[in-house]
Amino acid sequence: MPSPRLSILMTSYNCEHFLVDTIESVLSQTFSDFEFIIVDDGSIDSSASIIRSFSVRDSRVRGIFLSENVGIPRAANRGLCEVRAALVGRVDSDDICAPSRFAEQVSYMDEHKDIYMLGCRSFNVDEHGSIITDRKYNFGFARGRQRIGYLIGKGIYPLLHATLVYRTAPVRALNGYNEIFPFGEDDDLCLRLFDRYGFVLENLPHRLYFYRRYVSSITQSKKSSEHILVQLLIRYSSECRVRGLSDPLADAKELSLSSLAISSNERKKLESRYFLRTIKDLPSSEEGRQVFFARFDSALSPEPRHPQGCLPCIVVARGCLRYGEYIHFFRYLLRAFYINFISVLHFFYVRALAHLGK
Repeated sequence: MPSPRLSILMTSYNCEHFLVDTIESVLSQTFSDFEFIIVDDGSIDSSASIIRSFSVRDSRVRGIFLSENVGIPRAANRGLCEVRAALVGRVDSDDICAPSRFAEQVSYMDEHKDIYMLGCRSFNVDEHGSIITDRKYNFGFARGRQRIGYLIGKGIYPLLHATLVYRTAPVRALNGYNEIFPFGEDDDLCLRLFDRYGFVLENLPHRLYFYRRYVSSITQSKKSSEHILVQLLIRYSSECRVRGLSDPLADAKELSLSSLAISSNERKKLESRYFLRTIKDLPSSEEGRQVFFARFDSALSPEPRHPQGCLPCIVVARGCLRYGEYIHFFRYLLRAFYINFISVLHFFYVRALAHLGK
């Protein structure tokens, strides 16, 4: 059997309400030379029977049925093992693809061999399929490999994973998705690809995807503290790779700072970063606030001018005002402005050097 040009990979868990529309949007693509691998991640609703019915109707559909729910990263890696094409297209099991989506993406990848991962713009829709116009969900859109690389370096991931088409070989060379993450495995893969291969990521300017947002979706139900920890470990893992050190997540058994095989000094730095990013308010007791201020100052001291310290300073200053800690309020407010001022000066300094170097 000849290999298809594209393998479309989707994982699904209890998505019976949206699954039919999603599968039909894929099967009705103007591009037809594909296989459609659907990994049912131990669903307990009627998802498995829906997938089986489509596999009978269309030979391009291949169902993989897991006996238990293992999570998106492991389910996606299971599907990657079955991929036969040189390109992989991703789809989420509750979204909709525009009819020309894969035709446009495959054509662009064929014309640009130096692009390894390609996304596209999308519409945000609610659970009924209506386009969401709320500005809260209308994020910025980045194009240009240099621009995307710059944003990724700043911890911003401008490629929507469900819209991606990527080359199979480079992703397999990275061992696919990191299964330690309960979510955020897409950001981690994107960053690992960038760290190894450089400016190989791009977005198409057209809206070719309908991304569904609703209360019970995985994207909407992430716990903030766990999300902060995931993003922190993704960035730290990248820092170690760039410094030529071994990946601290390679042998980790669980998602925690204590499980990392790193030095005590490195662990203290990570704990300080996590503490700064999870600050929501100050302790209600005066004694607790004094202990908090000491820990906060200690966490800020290693990188006093780092831009990431600005927001925690503002949050703490606001809490100080609420509790009548006026001296600390002015101290942290001035520190926030100082950090921002230094960041602005640094920005213009780097731009001026770049301009003079032309």
